[in-house]
Parts: sequence; C-alpha cells; structure tokens
Amino acid sequence: MHRIKEEKLSTQENHSMIKRRKPETRRMSFLAAPENAQSSRAESLTGMVKTEEESRRWLSLAFLLLASVWIPGALVVCTPANLEVSDIEFCTDYDVEGGNCSMQPFRVTHSEQLLADLGAISVIVREGKQLTWKDWNYHIYFDQPVTVGLFLKWNREASLQERADLRKDLHCIYSLNHPATGVSVRGELEGMRLEKEGLWCFDYLGTLLGELQKQEKTLQQKPDPSYFPVRLGLEVESSKKHLRRELTRNIVVTWR
Repeated sequence: MHRIKEEKLSTQENHSMIKRRKPETRRMSFLAAPENAQSSRAESLTGMVKTEEESRRWLSLAFLLLASVWIPGALVVCTPANLEVSDIEFCTDYDVEGGNCSMQPFRVTHSEQLLADLGAISVIVREGKQLTWKDWNYHIYFDQPVTVGLFLKWNREASLQERADLRKDLHCIYSLNHPATGVSVRGELEGMRLEKEGLWCFDYLGTLLGELQKQEKTLQQKPDPSYFPVRLGLEVESSKKHLRRELTRNIVVTWR
C-alpha cells in the first residue's frame, strides 16, 4: 500500500512537473515568434533591395538600348544631306529672288527642239555692205540678246563654303554641231553663277554660232533661217560624279 501510494505520488509529481514545464515551452515559443518575424522581415527587405537593384539594372539597359537607336537618328537629322542635283532644265535667264528659270525667247516645239522667233529684226550694216552672219551674230549679242543655258537645282541650299569649293571644281561646257555640214565646236561657256539654290551656266547664242561658223568658213555669208537647226549640248563637268549633268537640244531661230 505504501509503495502504491509512493508510486501515485511520484506519478502526480511527474504530472505537476509537466504542467509546470508547459508554460515555459509556451514562453519559449512565444519568444521565438519575434525572431521568425524579424527573419521574414529581413528577407522581405532583402528581396526589396534585390528588386530595386534589378529595376535599376533594367532601366539602365533600356536607356542604353534607346540611346543606341535614338542618338544616331538624331545625329542624322542634324547632319546636312550631301549636296546633290535634284533637277536639270534649259534656262536662258535665272531670277535669283524668285528662284525661277526663263526660256525666253525659246519655246518647245517638240521633243528636244527649241524655237526662238525673233520676229522682224533690223540689223545695222554699213552702207553698201551685205548683211553677214557676223553682223547677225553681233545683233543677237548686243541689240537683241539671245542666251542659252542650263540650270542645276540642288536638293538643298548650298552653304558659302560649299559654293566656294564648287567654284574651283565645276566647269560649264558647250558643244555645237551643225548636222547639215557635220562641223562641230566645243568650249567653255562664258557665264557660270553658283547660287544657294543651284548652278546656272549660260552664254550668248551669237558667240557660239560665231565659233561654229568660223570653222565652217561661213561668217561672211548671208544669214538664212534655213541654216537651222543646230545641235546644242550643255554639260557640267566635275570631279564629283554625282554632280555631272548633260542636256542636249536642237536650236531653231526664225526672223523676218
């Protein structure tokens, strides 16, 4: 009986010890909770830092990609395009202020043929002298000037420096051929004007005809409208291939 009581007592003591330990266990688990919370908070902060770093990295990468695409484009816009010829036309007179070419007194009759009707002309000659081609050429040079020429239009305005450089490089050339005789001449045009908008090359028709008729030995002959047409070639020579141009027209002149 005493043993049984002792065993019961020892059992009860054990239970009471277990009961007393439980609060300690709860207290330990309660104290451990903040450590877990701090750990999770630290992990959260670490994750946020990593996220911010990744965001910065992606933003930097995106900026570099945009810069590689946008900046060269911006440079292209700011850099002037190469100076090139956008158009070519027959031009007897160029108006700088208006930027327009005139063909007077010529008009187009059909493809590649130009007609200049001078109407009734009165060429002054010495008394007793026969009217010659030399007199006639003099008349259309001084008294009733007739010019021929071409105009090259630039794709943009040319700067002063570009015009200075081009003035040394460009040459305006003519060739004049008379199909009836097969005689031809070639030389440099008297006039060349470099403008912001383009290049105008020109000369007097009387001068060019005089050069041709010297070779034909017809300067002292009487002028006759049946002498025409003559084949006129106008050309721009340059060391820069993309600026070279040529224009050819049949020229007919009539008068009474």
